[in-house]
Amino acid sequence: KLYLTIKEEKTSRYYCLLDFSSLLIIFTLLLMCITSTFARKIIVKLIIISIGFMNIKKVSYFIIGLFLVLTGCVSVGQQNGTCYYFDANDGHDQNDGKTPQTAWKSVERVKDLQLMPGDSVLFKRGSVFHGIIEVSGKGTSQQRIIIDAYGHGSKPCIIAPDSSLYAVLVKNSDYLTLQNLEIVNTGSDRLPGRTGVKVLCEDFGVSHNLILNALYIHDVN
Repeated sequence: KLYLTIKEEKTSRYYCLLDFSSLLIIFTLLLMCITSTFARKIIVKLIIISIGFMNIKKVSYFIIGLFLVLTGCVSVGQQNGTCYYFDANDGHDQNDGKTPQTAWKSVERVKDLQLMPGDSVLFKRGSVFHGIIEVSGKGTSQQRIIIDAYGHGSKPCIIAPDSSLYAVLVKNSDYLTLQNLEIVNTGSDRLPGRTGVKVLCEDFGVSHNLILNALYIHDVN
C-alpha cells in the first residue's frame, strides 16, 4: 500500500491513501482505452511497478480476472455486433468487408447494410472517400451503432459529389454515434440547404440518442 507519513512532535502517523491493487485496475482500464503507443508503454511500466507491491494472492486474482475479460467471459459493455471496414486505397468491393484486410472500397456500400444493435462501420484513417454515406439503423442504449474511424493517422475524409446536398445522411435511426470523420461538401456552385451531415426522420416518429462527435466539417457551400 501507498502511505503518507506525517511527522509530529512525538509520533508519526501513517495514512493509507490507495491500495496498489486499485491502481493496477485503473492502469489496466487506461491501457484498454488508450491507443497512443507512447502512453501505453508508460502505463505498462506502471502496471509492472504496481504488481511489484502486491502480494501473490492479489496478483493471481488480477491475472484470472484480466484473462476472463480479455477472452470475453466477462462482459465489459463492449460492442458485440459486426464490424464493417472501408479502405479507400486498398479496399475492394468484392471483399466481404468484415476485416481490415478484406475491407470494402466504396462508401455507397453503407446504404445497403442492415445495421443491427452493436454493429460498427469503420473507415480507415488517412483515406479519402469520394461519395455519400447514407446510414440507417436502430441501436440500443447498451449496444449502439457506431460510425467511426480505425487505424492510425488523420481522420478519414468524406468528399461529397459536386451537386450533393449532404456528404453524410443519418436517416430514421436510434442510438447511433457518428464520430472521428472529416467531411467536405464543396460544389462548383452554391446550393441552398447544402450541409455536411443531414439527420432525417421521415415517417419514423422520434429518433432517440443520436450522437455526432469529433467531426471536422468544412468547406460547405
